[in-house]
Amino acid sequence: MDELFVSLKRKKEELQIQPDTFELIKALKLNRLQYNQLIKKAPYNWVAKISGFQAIK
Repeated sequence: MDELFVSLKRKKEELQIQPDTFELIKALKLNRLQYNQLIKKAPYNWVAKISGFQAIK
């Protein structure tokens, strides 16, 4: 996702990307951060381990 964000920023003028696209990518990055922080905390880490959830990279 980070690579996509950087490449889109570079080609912003060429591709005529809508401004809200970058806002959506920022929201996705924030959700990824919050998810990864949540599954590190007890009791969520137990549930994540039992259910097979892993951190999003």
